[in-house]
Amino acid sequence: MASSRTTARIGTLLSVLLLALLSTTATLRAQMAGFFTVTPEDGPCSLPPAAPHFSIKSGIYSAPVELRLTDRSRGAIVFYTTDGWTPTSNSTRYLGPISIDKTTTVEAIALVPNCSISRVATATFALPSATQPAPEAKLLPVLPGANGALALRTDAQIPLVFTSSIDSRTAQVGDSIALTLAEDLKIGDTLLASKGTPATGKVIQVDRSGAGDAPGEIQFEVDSLNVNGTKIPLHAVDALAGKYVARASTTAFGAATTAGLSLLFEHGKDARIPAGAPLTATMAAGTVLPTSENVASTKADSGTR
Repeated sequence: MASSRTTARIGTLLSVLLLALLSTTATLRAQMAGFFTVTPEDGPCSLPPAAPHFSIKSGIYSAPVELRLTDRSRGAIVFYTTDGWTPTSNSTRYLGPISIDKTTTVEAIALVPNCSISRVATATFALPSATQPAPEAKLLPVLPGANGALALRTDAQIPLVFTSSIDSRTAQVGDSIALTLAEDLKIGDTLLASKGTPATGKVIQVDRSGAGDAPGEIQFEVDSLNVNGTKIPLHAVDALAGKYVARASTTAFGAATTAGLSLLFEHGKDARIPAGAPLTATMAAGTVLPTSENVASTKADSGTR
């Protein structure tokens, strides 16, 4: 009789434990379903837009190609760059086919206004047979002004290069950035500033790489070009993001366990701007350049090099 009672008690206990386990499992499933399911109340900003689709793949081409960018996310606007910097909402907006007649890397994002931004889509199109133009001195579009001053008629593009590397792991907002002029700047046949003239900038935003495969990102701006002791204001705001790390179901760089669930995560790559990376800044229209006397002095000094 005692044995029968013990067996009954054990059976009752096991039933209670089984019911508790089933209830916990159901609750956990409901919570996970609520976590991963997008409901109508979440709105269009609940998920980021898809990365833009490229009409042709990266590769080597023997002739110029035409690239089209598309995105299926409702309301998404596509922005792209071809200069190596991460596209932002300030980049060139895609409004039609992109003609590629030399080796070019295209990076693109899709942005839903007032919502979120997609991952960066990248493709490189190599045209080894295309002739690359030799760099020439940059000619500034100037207009002679009063008292020998020279002012720009339109925004002038100023080619620069970074003199040291910047990494999203160590960079901080406010850090100074050292740059130099990548080419000679000329007014007609007169040299205004020689290659290597220093320019300055600063870091304005840093995001470290993190869980969920988010890459590091560095945003920066250019301040001025130092021409013969005169600081000429420049403008350029740009960004560089590290690469996203594709998720894999069988591998992970880290794992955490919560309530018996294994949560796998990966880290995107850090953003790193190498020394020598090119950047184009602009000198605002109406900027007054050094006087003709200073320009003449610069030309005389350059003749002694």
